[in-house]
Amino acid sequence: RVITVALIALLTCVSRPSVAVGQSVHSTIERVQKRIVKVFGAGGIRRLHSYSTGFVVSPAGHVATIWSHVLDTDELTVVLADGRKVRAKVMGAEPQLDLAVLELQMEDLELPAWDLEADSSDAGPGTRVLGFSNMFRVATGDELVSVLHGVVAAKAPLATRRGAFESSYEGTAFIVDAVTNNPGAGGGVLTTRGGRLLGMIGKELRNAESNTWVNYAVP
Repeated sequence: RVITVALIALLTCVSRPSVAVGQSVHSTIERVQKRIVKVFGAGGIRRLHSYSTGFVVSPAGHVATIWSHVLDTDELTVVLADGRKVRAKVMGAEPQLDLAVLELQMEDLELPAWDLEADSSDAGPGTRVLGFSNMFRVATGDELVSVLHGVVAAKAPLATRRGAFESSYEGTAFIVDAVTNNPGAGGGVLTTRGGRLLGMIGKELRNAESNTWVNYAVP
């Protein structure tokens, strides 16, 4: 009986933190997904995908996303987390950072948004992370974006190329032990398991030396 009671007590102590962590991650995922949008625009030529991801950076409807061919159109559509479809235009871009900012063309928007100063964080190797994106165009309507679990493998300079060309981005990046950089995932976000914003998921790139695909996010 003493052994049985001891085992029950031990299992209870072990299981409670696990349940709490699971609930915490679940709430993080729900909270972050409300701040992520799906972007649909140009594509189709030479098998280029016509979709990507973005994240809301102001309640009034400003969206940060990846600078890519998807934005090369006047018919740019953003699908919000609740399924609403909104026209958008490119306000500006910084190709050297692979970054663009969109403005949603709808009045009286009041969206859940990231506070880029208060919500941002940093991470080192071994940090468990979550990746949110519209990879493979799985979510086309009011479905929420996909989520991947991973670990930060390193924070290091990005030495990559796209096709036969070097990447335009120069700087450090979070290298992730998870397949985060899929078609359409560019412009998504990498967060801690607590929901702190680490960086933006980049384009599909290969390592310039090993010719292997790189999974990364730009801080």
